[in-house]
Amino acid sequence: MDSIKYLWEKRIKIIQNNIITINLKRTKSNMTSDRTKVPENIDPVNTPVYLKDKAYQRMVGYAYRYSNENIEKKNWKEVYGILIGTIKEKNKVIIDDAIPLSVGGRSGIELDPIHYVDISQIDMSIYKSEIEGEGDLSEYIIGWWHTHPGYGFFFSKVDTITHLGYQGPNPYAVGLIFDHTKKTSDFLGIAALRLKNPKTGIFSKYKIIEVQYFSEKAVIKKKIEKELEKIRNNIDNIVREIDYIEEVLIENALVKLQKEYGMLLIPKNNEITTEKIEQHGIEEDRQFIWDSKFLKKSYRIPKYRKNIESLINKYEFRLKNMVTENQSNNLKSQKKKYQKKIVSQLKPSYKLYNKIKKDYEERMEVISPFFNYLDTKERLVIEYFQKKNFDYFKILEHLKEKANFDSIDI
Repeated sequence: MDSIKYLWEKRIKIIQNNIITINLKRTKSNMTSDRTKVPENIDPVNTPVYLKDKAYQRMVGYAYRYSNENIEKKNWKEVYGILIGTIKEKNKVIIDDAIPLSVGGRSGIELDPIHYVDISQIDMSIYKSEIEGEGDLSEYIIGWWHTHPGYGFFFSKVDTITHLGYQGPNPYAVGLIFDHTKKTSDFLGIAALRLKNPKTGIFSKYKIIEVQYFSEKAVIKKKIEKELEKIRNNIDNIVREIDYIEEVLIENALVKLQKEYGMLLIPKNNEITTEKIEQHGIEEDRQFIWDSKFLKKSYRIPKYRKNIESLINKYEFRLKNMVTENQSNNLKSQKKKYQKKIVSQLKPSYKLYNKIKKDYEERMEVISPFFNYLDTKERLVIEYFQKKNFDYFKILEHLKEKANFDSIDI
């Protein structure tokens, strides 16, 4: 887990450098759309809250993992997440999604820096979708949610402070609380809360707002019960597969791939060149800065990759000389010969890469149906593997493409 933690710490620095720019753009977008400005005849504190089935299911599904009738009450844990939604016609809040972030203790949750990074990434992802025309132009982080297993619906002092961070800049922001012990035949166990007067800070009282739904409660309840049964029957396997991806595929298989057939650039910075990190080949999206002064000063190319690149350059030089010396008769056959040699050199790396990829895909067949119920740290393991795996593959394909010697005319 140390390398995963290290990557997050590094990403925090990278993302923090971008957050100001993104937030400025996002603030400008908010001002332009005027989506949080409150009309004089509207009281945002009393604005109704509508919860979509997907958001309810995702919230309850994640909460169920840590608090349910099959777990001893003393072992119940609170969970935390954020809400994605929209404000419709200035008089209703629609919650489209509820993304899990973290699990805490019996009462209370403490977020790590990686969770704030995750929130920032989600926010940036929504903004990117907006400007690229792929998402709902009015959708954004509309609030937060957490659980009070067995405690009921209220804002503690800590909850009030947390909610001020949401409702301060957005009067419509809402906090949802789920308590599975309060579920009844006609109540789904969720209440929406807002602060009555955020300007008074931590002294502000809260108000409970009834949550409204898009489907009949009986339909929602029946659907979630089926989903909870699936989670109950599969959660141990899901956690086991995530642990396998981290401990076997990341900490061993990818390390072996990079150690024996290194492709990913290795930073020269002494601060981050521990043996394990070198084997992982951690980089900052500069895998394809070829022959640059910056690359040579800041990164070390693994020996395996360096040898292949040198071989490609050597063969390319020879082919160019053949063109210059008008040896076109032998050029085509020589080109194929060199290409075959490079492909042969790359073959063992492709073989090991494909073996690891297949192993990962088999694990994901178990995890994927339940991906919505994973939290930040669990998603990080998958995201980390995908990124390293994809970066490695891109370089393999790039070298294979260079070995076609397309720049040499026959």
